[in-house]
Amino acid sequence: MTTRIAALLIGACACGGGETAADFEGDYELVDQRSGSCEGPLEPQPIEPTDQFFRLRAEPRDDGTIVAYFPCVSPGECVDTYDLFRSFGRADGRWVTTIATAIGMDGDDGCLLRFRHRELTSASGDLLIVDTVYEVMDPTLPAAECDQGTARERGDTMPCVSLTELSAEPR
Repeated sequence: MTTRIAALLIGACACGGGETAADFEGDYELVDQRSGSCEGPLEPQPIEPTDQFFRLRAEPRDDGTIVAYFPCVSPGECVDTYDLFRSFGRADGRWVTTIATAIGMDGDDGCLLRFRHRELTSASGDLLIVDTVYEVMDPTLPAAECDQGTARERGDTMPCVSLTELSAEPR
């Protein structure tokens, strides 16, 4: 059995309105993480030491400027290369990351479609990242249509399976 997986897209474009990428620049500490189902209350979660500190910086790319995410081992001690999966691009006037995946069995019908939407906002210098995951197992989807494009097209119309809120403060 072989599994096919399609990956990431950061919606980066030069769109107007709201904060600029430079407005988010700085070093941050993750101070609260809550997760749960999309309908129920969010429960406090432990913060992994590898996720506790990070830096955000405006980074120009061919398709627009992104808010680049740099993991840090301590305040001010960050890696040199940004993590594209945790960075944010501008789409529809918001700073978001969307990741669409499709997992199917080669030659067989049926597909697990997943769409992850992360949104970055700020209030008084603090950050909020809301991470929502939508997912469906479609046993009728032909193998030829089990791809990232189908997952992206269905997006947030699929059932919401998890919600995480991350709160961070400047350091």
